[in-house]
Amino acid sequence: IEALCAEGRRRGYPAARLEVIDSNFRARALYERMGFRTLRHDSLGPLRHAFGFAGATVMVRELG
Repeated sequence: IEALCAEGRRRGYPAARLEVIDSNFRARALYERMGFRTLRHDSLGPLRHAFGFAGATVMVRELG
């Protein structure tokens, strides 16, 4: 993740964005420790049955 953020800075991107499924608490905690913050939560609605999870959290980390 640090290498990807460094490459994003090198290319002039203002931020890195990722999505983590709502049931993956450990990954979300890791991303928070790495400086990502929650931007929003997207719900899958009825598609949750097809995908096996109810939604995802969009997280962002400023690169500047």
